[in-house]
Amino acid sequence: MKNTRKPRAAPRYESILEHLLREIASVYAPGQRFHTQRDLMQRYDASYATIGRVLRELKARKIIATHTGKGIFIQSIPPSPSLKTVKLAVFSMMISGSSD
Repeated sequence: MKNTRKPRAAPRYESILEHLLREIASVYAPGQRFHTQRDLMQRYDASYATIGRVLRELKARKIIATHTGKGIFIQSIPPSPSLKTVKLAVFSMMISGSSD
């Protein structure tokens, strides 16, 4: 019997998280106020639980900090994914001795 299952797409919160990480890396500075949970729910047409999971992940990575009654603020800037990829490519070329 042939396996006809389609590969599973990444969970919605992961795609929202990746988008926000790129946005934070390119737009924000530490100490700046970030979007509210309600704003993010409307922007991504996502549930309270989904956005809550994204914010908990950002907080666990110490990228945002929440201050009750004041809002959500950027704590640190994640490394830009594109720059990380470029650095890995350059490093790989250096190790292999290739200069193409």
